[in-house]
Amino acid sequence: MRTRLTLLFVVFMLTISAFLPAFAEEWYAFQKDESRSGMVKETLYFPLQERLRISLGETLTGGLLVHDNAVYYSTTKGMIGCSSVFNGEKVWSQTIGDSIKSCMMISNLDLFAITEAGHLYCLDAKTGTILWTRHLNKKVTAPLLKFYRYLIVATVDGHIYALNALDGKTIWDVDLHESITHGICLKFNSLYVVTEKGQIACIDSQNGKKHWNYYVNAEITSAPIAGTESIYFGDKKGNLYAYDYITGRQYWKQEFANSFSTPFSFCYFDKRVLCSGVTDRYVGISAGTGVEMWSYSSPDCTIPPVSANRVVFLPGKDNSIVALDSFDGTLVFSDTLDSPISAGMAISNGKLFIGTQNGDILMYASENFDFHIEIENEVQTISPGESCQFKIKVVSTEGFHDPVSFSAGGFPCSCKGVARWFDKSQVQPPGEIVLVVDTTEEAQPAKYRISIQAFSGKRDIEREAYAVLVIQEKGKDTVLSLETPKNIFDGQEFSIPIRVENADKVRSFGYTIKYPTDLLYLKDVKQGDFFMGNHEDVFFNATPSPSDGKVSINYSRNELGESGSGTLATLVFEAKTATLENKPATLSFTNVSIRDTLLFSKTAVTTSISFPIQRGKTTLITLQIGSMTVKINNRSSSIEAPPYIKNGRTLVPLRIIAENMRSNVEWVAKEQKIRLTQYDKIIDLWINKSYCTINGSKTVLPDQVAPEITNGRTFIPLRFVTEQLNGKVEWNGSTQTITIEYPNYKK
Repeated sequence: MRTRLTLLFVVFMLTISAFLPAFAEEWYAFQKDESRSGMVKETLYFPLQERLRISLGETLTGGLLVHDNAVYYSTTKGMIGCSSVFNGEKVWSQTIGDSIKSCMMISNLDLFAITEAGHLYCLDAKTGTILWTRHLNKKVTAPLLKFYRYLIVATVDGHIYALNALDGKTIWDVDLHESITHGICLKFNSLYVVTEKGQIACIDSQNGKKHWNYYVNAEITSAPIAGTESIYFGDKKGNLYAYDYITGRQYWKQEFANSFSTPFSFCYFDKRVLCSGVTDRYVGISAGTGVEMWSYSSPDCTIPPVSANRVVFLPGKDNSIVALDSFDGTLVFSDTLDSPISAGMAISNGKLFIGTQNGDILMYASENFDFHIEIENEVQTISPGESCQFKIKVVSTEGFHDPVSFSAGGFPCSCKGVARWFDKSQVQPPGEIVLVVDTTEEAQPAKYRISIQAFSGKRDIEREAYAVLVIQEKGKDTVLSLETPKNIFDGQEFSIPIRVENADKVRSFGYTIKYPTDLLYLKDVKQGDFFMGNHEDVFFNATPSPSDGKVSINYSRNELGESGSGTLATLVFEAKTATLENKPATLSFTNVSIRDTLLFSKTAVTTSISFPIQRGKTTLITLQIGSMTVKINNRSSSIEAPPYIKNGRTLVPLRIIAENMRSNVEWVAKEQKIRLTQYDKIIDLWINKSYCTINGSKTVLPDQVAPEITNGRTFIPLRFVTEQLNGKVEWNGSTQTITIEYPNYKK
């Protein structure tokens, strides 16, 4: 009988193993939650090196989230932002002015963040547009949790709220009457929460009903984490508990020497090893028995470890990041940082992300074995009978040339009239591949979130990126457009309205306008009139980035969306000096995100504009070395001190430049600094110092001739300053005459 049972068991296991890859993928996708457990299936290849540094200047807090090739972060000063993982370029940022301690949560298109004071925000992940807000008026430090349409918030006073992720309205709430400062975990349809006083409770995620609760005789110091059969958490006395997630029965309790100080992370995909900080060391623990497998001493065990397959990453000694074998604690990798880690780490697409106290996000990746993919035109709209192409760029580390294969997901089997294929079977990095989508007239209006997977079979490396394809009826396009201005002269102030046509039930607009900073100065951005009715629930903000020639604009409504046409915003510019080549000014849309009433993404056709800036009259300023007379357009007047030459360079009184070259002058007596401001350019010069700064960048002055004070008057180098302010200088050596040609701005 025993032999027969054994044989049946073997047959059963062999049958199950045949389906294991499919089951594992489903199970992994359901369980994966990097912000809570750090459990990541993918492999990082060593040696690692710092490949990217994003400097933010504010201490990072909460945790880092990586999604769709972007990294999301929050700071102690209340800044939320998003940057590209490829080049570190800032995609968007929002300053909400209140400290954030909770880890944010991202769900495809939505980013959720809550301040310590309980002000909850739902933002568009692509543009940072505020979609809705809610003020709970309760202190929050626990991480947020999102599943399906529910957003779970736990407050310090013991309340648990299940909010509708579409609008922030309460679905249900429950009061445990005890402080909750740690995260909540989800397993199947149940939520598991611990209070500081030692209560462990299981709550129905659909209605907030309490299934069971038990008390341990200690203060809980780590968030619960859901394993295959158990819920694990640790207390201040150093006890580790394992509870059955269905009945609440305690499986076992193991005693450790010190208090648990971080959330737990699972190592390896089968959740075999638990890892956590225990006051002065990190430990690897058997998830089945609670027995300590290894330990690693660290002076500050407050940052949760994260894992990639068998390797676990954690903060080490002397501001280092270390990687250990999660089974035996063997050191695999170590690197010294220039600042302590202050935000939870994250792993995605073969890269490790670290947030530091001095405001840097560091990205580590393989020095030899790494590649990533970028989709050039990731959002496209077509009508039935049309086709489009998604161009995918493959970038690799030097020396990595393993062939990469591709697959595309996100198209249901029932998408009649839609065909797709890649233009080649493999890519030898670096290179490109194109996903072609072809439709017939039978194609039905639909929206697809396409996932592009790339595989390197030789090294078992997987990378992914996402795109959006919208098939819609002809003539139904939503159009974003810029109104082209006419007869613009240099120095003229003018406005460019941004309009939308054929908008249907739109709830938010987020987009960026690119403009040429050498030709245009952005003075203001005014709110449009598209959203009608009650303006108390309308959000509008514009974030200029003059150095990049961009302005990001967010315009949204808290409640239901609007339909129709109207103005989204008005850009107020001032034309700078026109170039002699009559270079046109071109404005265009980038990073567009439109959301409807149900927060589904919509696409739009965008148009760019181009227009000339006409040159106005020219002012001629004529000076002569040693002369007390200045001639401005043939009109003579006296000056307080004459120009002179020093080391082959002409110095002129500061007032001549300040009054005639459209710049503001500020004198900082304490530093003996002259600040000249023209539009978005700031030039700082110091008396008797042979260098200056231009928008913060240090520049040595020509021939090291510095500004100086002579007979109580401030003199500055003529040619250098004039040309920096877009003027033109001519020198007549025989008469020792200087002629400055400068645009006479039309007003």
